[in-house]
Amino acid sequence: MPIPRPLLFKRFGHLGGGHRYEMCGRAQFGEFPYAGNCDRDPLRSNYTLTLDRDSDPSLDGAGASLGSGLASLGLRRYCFTVVRGTPPANPSLCSSFDLARLDLEIKATCAVAVAYAEVGGQPHPITVKATPPLLRIGGLLDAPGAVMGDGGAGLRVCLVLRQPCTDLRQLCGNGDFCRYSLADRPESGEAACCPTSTLRV
Repeated sequence: MPIPRPLLFKRFGHLGGGHRYEMCGRAQFGEFPYAGNCDRDPLRSNYTLTLDRDSDPSLDGAGASLGSGLASLGLRRYCFTVVRGTPPANPSLCSSFDLARLDLEIKATCAVAVAYAEVGGQPHPITVKATPPLLRIGGLLDAPGAVMGDGGAGLRVCLVLRQPCTDLRQLCGNGDFCRYSLADRPESGEAACCPTSTLRV
């Protein structure tokens, strides 16, 4: 598979969605994931996100689908799995919903470090913004390999990072944790459910 062009080009300037890299703080934009008054309580949701700690972040031996020589470019790959489990004991609107997107809170200065993403083993479009600082992976409703329930393995989402932030701790800017949200609206508009939690990295 050829390397997606954004990996080697457009290190600075514009990224998907027409967003320009701008450096600023987070507080002025309200509460992550900047989606209005959606339900952020993770205890109301049946989705969980885990970090695949057996994946090789250096890309060495990561598979032919990534091509050869990426490790020599200083790229690092991190993979997560989204799993839909049993609905919570106390049912609510957000106990069972169709997952549309994954949002990750990032450090504004690391917006240029996200080379590309893969969902279900295939290159997938992303939106990276520094104002407010956010990585958004939408279009998950129709993503390949989305075996979410009934004992399915879940949906695998991978990020490939480059300088200046090749480590998840650098990317997220929250020490040993990354803050994420799983929402029911694909790209824009106010979500009803956006369970938000942290993941140790």
